[in-house]
Amino acid sequence: MAKAKTRLSEEIQKGVKYLSTGLIMVLVLCSTLFLMTVSSSSQNGYKFRQQELINEELTVENHELELKVLEATSFNTLQETGAIDHMVEANDINYFETRYERLSQKD
Repeated sequence: MAKAKTRLSEEIQKGVKYLSTGLIMVLVLCSTLFLMTVSSSSQNGYKFRQQELINEELTVENHELELKVLEATSFNTLQETGAIDHMVEANDINYFETRYERLSQKD
């Protein structure tokens, strides 16, 4: 049986339908990928900002703790608390030498 011939205008209409359908599918796919990328970037930016804020808080806390340690180990504080009275005076003073100093003395 012979295949029925179709008109050129019908073939063109079919081609236009396929092309427009394909174009719409590509646009939907590209739009979806774009939205996913933007969403992911904004989430990562938010997480990064939260970590920056935590880092700033910890830096301030670290600074405060360092000040407390310096204050607690200061000579005036040790004198006021009487802790210096219980310390033993050193009889023999030994200094630590660097590796360079030790090696230079052997020559």
